[in-house]
Amino acid sequence: MCRMFKWTIAAWCAIGMFPPAAIAGCDAVLIASVKNRFPDWVIVTQRNYSQDEHGHITELHPSDCAGIVQGNFESKSSHGFAMIISKGFPDGTHEMLLVASPDRGHYKISVLDESSGLFSLSRVSKLPAGEYESSDGRTFSVRGESIVYEGSGTGARLFFFERGKYRSESIRD
Repeated sequence: MCRMFKWTIAAWCAIGMFPPAAIAGCDAVLIASVKNRFPDWVIVTQRNYSQDEHGHITELHPSDCAGIVQGNFESKSSHGFAMIISKGFPDGTHEMLLVASPDRGHYKISVLDESSGLFSLSRVSKLPAGEYESSDGRTFSVRGESIVYEGSGTGARLFFFERGKYRSESIRD
């Protein structure tokens, strides 16, 4: 994987551009894995969001790209990616939240969530290990980095790796 990948994501997102060809130049295996499994889908980038959404995303997550985030989701030594892929936008968007984990020179891709009929695209970001409160008031602990998947007006879900699989909790109403 390209050593400058994390910096490159931040730079492309900062200027509102995140071309798939540029991702492929840095990590062709990741892009090929996604395109092979989901040929009619695109990785969501800053360019896919409306101007209003782009401003809101930048305000909430100034250093993140809204459609893809890199993190140590499964272990401290495993650098994976969480990403949103979509088809059908701008009308009746269908999207999926994926996690791509390195696996012997390839990526194992898992679908964490799937939504359809959306009027706006969701966003993905990450949170560090810590204690969090669910939407129903329960406190729970997360031992590693977690994935935040939030939709416009639909709240957020926190996905975290625990005991060999991904679990999720709703964290906002």
